Amino acid sequence: MITSSASAPTEVTGDPINDGYITYTDTTGQYMEIKNVKTLLFMDEMLDVTKDEKNSTEEETVYVAASHAYDNPAYPGQSFNTDQIVIIVTDNDDNTQTITVKVPAALIPLRTNTVTLDGNGDPTNHETSGTMPLRLCYEVGLAEGIDAETLDGVDADYIKNNSENGKVNFYSNAYTKDGQTNNGVGATVEFEPSPTNPFYFVLE
Repeated sequence: MITSSASAPTEVTGDPINDGYITYTDTTGQYMEIKNVKTLLFMDEMLDVTKDEKNSTEEETVYVAASHAYDNPAYPGQSFNTDQIVIIVTDNDDNTQTITVKVPAALIPLRTNTVTLDGNGDPTNHETSGTMPLRLCYEVGLAEGIDAETLDGVDADYIKNNSENGKVNFYSNAYTKDGQTNNGVGATVEFEPSPTNPFYFVLE
């Protein structure tokens, strides 16, 4: 007995491969950069991520994950591909970089639960798909051209405001001591939940 079929957790008004995005954004601290976008862990697959030379520019570096087909249970009969996940690293004007990852509704890994009921409507068996979350592995390090010993290329005010016990601190994420930047952390995730998503609703 099917009481509820699988559905996308995000709001989708068009093509699910180009809509209903979960958008992850992470901005580095000043004088830091994204060194390498290495691996996409999708379901039980470890997928290499490589630079898209054709679509990259001086300001934006585009990355693409290796091809892997995904049959999303929310869209039966359709198959989608991990190389359609958007991964972009942008150079900002303040000595930082931002990585943006956009996962469309069609490529959001879904965990499904199947409950078997007897003739009286009582559950007799329960199975879950055991789907794991999507994970992206990348490295952050001191920007190219910054000398860690002499601090050549680092603004004097930055050194003054970020020194402690004779050492200058550099941060992997956007950070402010007073917590004004996303509570001190530069990484955020944004999405618009679907009206049918039972985990996100507004009480009136």
